Amino acid sequence: MLRLRRLPEGPVFDFPEEAESVSLGRGAPADLVLDDPHVSALHARIQRRGEGYAVEDLRSTNGSALERAGLRTPLAPGGPGLELRTGDRLLLGSDATPLVLEVLAASAGASAAGAGAAPPAGLTLVATARLAGALELSGRLQAAGRGLAPFLELAEALGRADEAAAVRRVAAGWLPGNLPGADAGLWLGPADAAREVLWGPAAALDAWTAPPPGAAGELLVLRPADARGAMVAVPLPAPQGAVASLLVRFRAEAPPAEELDGLQLAAAFLARRLAELAALAALERARAQLLAQNRYLRERAEGRAGQELVGRSAAMERLRKELRGVAVTDATVLVLGPSGSGKELVARELHRQSLRHAGLFAALNCGALVDSLLESELFGHRKGAFTGAHRDREGLFEVAHGGSLFLDEIGEMSPALQVKLLRVLETREVQPVGGTRTKRVDVRVICATHRDLAAEVRAGRFREDLFYRIHVFPLKVPSLAERREDIPLLVEHLLARLAAQDSLPVPEVSPEAMRALSARDYPGNVRELSNEVHRALIAAAGEARIELGHLAFAQEDPLARACRAAGQGELKAQLARVERILVEEALTRCGGNRTHAARQLGITRQALLLKLERLGLKPPAPSDGGDA
Repeated sequence: MLRLRRLPEGPVFDFPEEAESVSLGRGAPADLVLDDPHVSALHARIQRRGEGYAVEDLRSTNGSALERAGLRTPLAPGGPGLELRTGDRLLLGSDATPLVLEVLAASAGASAAGAGAAPPAGLTLVATARLAGALELSGRLQAAGRGLAPFLELAEALGRADEAAAVRRVAAGWLPGNLPGADAGLWLGPADAAREVLWGPAAALDAWTAPPPGAAGELLVLRPADARGAMVAVPLPAPQGAVASLLVRFRAEAPPAEELDGLQLAAAFLARRLAELAALAALERARAQLLAQNRYLRERAEGRAGQELVGRSAAMERLRKELRGVAVTDATVLVLGPSGSGKELVARELHRQSLRHAGLFAALNCGALVDSLLESELFGHRKGAFTGAHRDREGLFEVAHGGSLFLDEIGEMSPALQVKLLRVLETREVQPVGGTRTKRVDVRVICATHRDLAAEVRAGRFREDLFYRIHVFPLKVPSLAERREDIPLLVEHLLARLAAQDSLPVPEVSPEAMRALSARDYPGNVRELSNEVHRALIAAAGEARIELGHLAFAQEDPLARACRAAGQGELKAQLARVERILVEEALTRCGGNRTHAARQLGITRQALLLKLERLGLKPPAPSDGGDA
């Protein structure tokens, strides 16, 4: 059966089961009359052909074409015609603004001539109206006695809407009072959003989950499944090529022309504002990417690219070499290293050297948020998904689309979120909290942790499948203890950065202070060293150089006192004097107990005995009669 609605008003035509063909045209001779000035009196014919249907052009004035999968094929006038398939678009009339017939279903059943045979499954078409210009629609509305003041108010309200959700709120407030013949409205899309009833009973819209395909701005008039009233679908533009649609349920089977014109003019304003917002968002993304690219190119030209990774030790050279190799790929990287060692700096440098350097770099500490907030930060949420969700919000996977996402301390993530993250890494699709549809994302994921994830997997605290998904290429960041020779370079680099940050002159560092800083242990790694340098910079503000007394640990730290007492001389001799002082102080504090002294020094008792012998030291007699 063939069903076709004529726009802006008219009945639904039935393709008789016994008919072999139906002609389409503007004039009375046609079987289906199309009220369009660009359509010829006898324009085209649709006929059965074998188990399907075909369309041919009847030497029309303005021509016909068949569009399939975005490719348009003109129909040769008087030619054999083309087969119709589901999803095709039949274009009649003007090339610029043709009348479009959407092929929603094209299939044939058994022959109707056969005795007892089932009727053909038929061909289903939906006619779409061309989107008229605002001036044309305004003139038609005025001729029908409709005032234009409400439409001006709508345009002003939309001009103040700064996001798609605000556009929907404006539409929800304006449409019910200005479409008296409509019962309900529904907003579908974009592709990753749940459907939203703008006004009216949801039951009137339950049968509609998606409109038929159509270009933005077209007006599709459909008959609901329950055969009561009519549904009008208006596809609208949405970001990143998605399509949002506005569906309006009218009470009348054939809505009055002025009602359709009013909806079409309102939809034109909605479409324009949505397109403007999408364009602004695209420009902002392009601006951010251009700034990132210019910054990277400038740093590279000035030789500053990668300067945050300070150090000439073998461990740092190895790290730089591995980083350069993996940066140009899209492989997932797991950055390993103790807290404070500079894992985020490595991740940022990895992004700067990658092919995604023009994109955004987003970072999130997975251990800093509770599960609900972490899920929202990563995947986004829809309005009303939870208390406080007053608007739709993109997650970092969407924000970093085309760039890199750094997930710090991924070992702190709960098992429930590990499952969701694994799915995103496998499918490259995210589903916002409270959403029902997914969206494709193109993001390079860089993870970091100070934990031994292999041990966490064995203990059942980290998913094995996620571990292998992120452990594609591990980068080991050395602790400061593994690269002590880099401490002087780090001190100079940190002083320059912190002095610029605090608008202070960059002081020199005295040899004694540098020896103390280099000899000190830093459990907090570079972060702790940075804090020590910052405190010394503030203490020495206004002075030419940082002395040993400016170091916060100089007065109470035995190592600092040992460095001060070591004085000048060759490095080997100074180290020997420092070692001797530290061992003597440890033995004195422990009352000559070598076991306790060794524990304080962090070495074994046997190692302490060897040092005593090498240094020629004799410990004081134990005061408590303990181990001598």
